[in-house]
Amino acid sequence: MQLLVDQQQQITSYASFGSLTGGIDYTGQIPAEFTVDFQPGRYLLKQNLIVINPDYTAPTEAPAMPTTEQQLLMQQEKDIIQLKQLAMDQEAKIATLSKGSAK
Repeated sequence: MQLLVDQQQQITSYASFGSLTGGIDYTGQIPAEFTVDFQPGRYLLKQNLIVINPDYTAPTEAPAMPTTEQQLLMQQEKDIIQLKQLAMDQEAKIATLSKGSAK
């Protein structure tokens, strides 16, 4: 296995097969959860052992902001809904007026 390690000895990437540019060979014991739970920085290479980083905090994702195009589409959708509502209101008024003139 090859590991990529930063200056703080945090493991930022690994390769079970093949090699990584700047990677170091690791032949020691691999924790069972390492490959399943791997996140860059979650593990450290300490005294030639892979250990959990006690200072690791999972990255939080910032909420995605709609693009300008998405905002435009959302506004157009609102406009279409308002126009449909207006058309239905006018149809109801026309039907009411038609009933009144049919008498």
